[in-house]
Amino acid sequence: MLSLRCIAGFLFFFQAYDKLFRIGTNNVVQQFQPSMPSVPGSVLYIGILLSGITELAGGVLLLAGLWTPYAVVLLLLNLTAVAISFSVIRPMWDMQYYFPRLAIIVAIALLPAEWDVYSLGSLLIK
Repeated sequence: MLSLRCIAGFLFFFQAYDKLFRIGTNNVVQQFQPSMPSVPGSVLYIGILLSGITELAGGVLLLAGLWTPYAVVLLLLNLTAVAISFSVIRPMWDMQYYFPRLAIIVAIALLPAEWDVYSLGSLLIK
């Protein structure tokens, strides 16, 4: 469970870090705007910003092992929004970056919480 949480946590954290800090939200909006001309730029900006914040917070929570079930639900909702967004842009989009995240998060969601013994959450409960 620790390995799954750390892998997913790093994937989401660095995805968000790039989106929010390295590339910048405005540049991400500029990349998506031509593909979604009917969506106002401000709506796109808010969606990308919320997605980045969710990924950043979810990644940190998974790495720490705090409130893991809540982090998993938030990240699954985020992945659902990402799937819908990319499907609007291009129906047959490449899932090479999306699917590993989805598989790991679903595995974490389905595995018993008792298996997550190496986490801050399990230390705080005892």
